Amino acid sequence: RDSTMAVTPLLAAALPGWLDRLSRSRWCGGWLADQTPPTSRQELADHVIIAGFGLNGRNLAAALTECGVPFVVLELNPETVRRERAHGLDIHYGDCTRAAVLEHAGIARARAFVLAISDAASTRRSVRIARELAAGLRIIVRTEYVLEVEELRHLGADEVIPAEFETALALFDRVLAIYDVPAATVDDLTERMRLENYGFLRAGIRGGRAVS
Repeated sequence: RDSTMAVTPLLAAALPGWLDRLSRSRWCGGWLADQTPPTSRQELADHVIIAGFGLNGRNLAAALTECGVPFVVLELNPETVRRERAHGLDIHYGDCTRAAVLEHAGIARARAFVLAISDAASTRRSVRIARELAAGLRIIVRTEYVLEVEELRHLGADEVIPAEFETALALFDRVLAIYDVPAATVDDLTERMRLENYGFLRAGIRGGRAVS
């Protein structure tokens, strides 16, 4: 029993890489990575891959549909997949942390990969794998906390949008509007904050300035 407990952490650490290698084998293919993988999307190119079909994924899909931008959705809730597919959405049951699933979704030909899932560990793994598969891909990540921004960018994300700071910016925008600050000035400041990875907000209050 003791020997089993000792080896368990080693197996847990090695398993993800082993699964990736196995999922690429001819006899196993995409089945192990995802038992109902999306079909190969040879016809789809210059598209967006959306991982996660919660509120953020839905809103993005609606906007892309409105603008005529092609996209494919990966989702782990089978009920959601069945329901949305019945409505004509290009959605597939697939784990975005599996290389084989991303390849089936056409990641090598995609223009952007948007991660809108809530699992932080899966998000980090997916960013790393996606960057390995497609060096020129634009990777955009929605995360809960600003503390995850730097690591996700280090792993290969081009843009990381922390929900907590976007909420702060929305409040900031509305409060300044009360004081008749010109909209152009507010827009310029909020855009600068985003480009600086929210450094102003992360700096916290110093000498009467706002705290994060």
